[in-house]
Amino acid sequence: MPTLLVCGQRETRFMPLRAFAAGEQVVDTPAGHAVDLEAAAAFNAATCPFLRQHRE
Repeated sequence: MPTLLVCGQRETRFMPLRAFAAGEQVVDTPAGHAVDLEAAAAFNAATCPFLRQHRE
């Protein structure tokens, strides 16, 4: 199943979870916990192409 993990670089509490993201697409953004709000442009730049690629 295609999976996209969009991470906030300032949210260090969840960084260890990246180890479970083997084989998944991981994108770092200059944000904290609320990536979609704090780094909306980076979030959209990662999410929109991913969704278009995997829409079926």
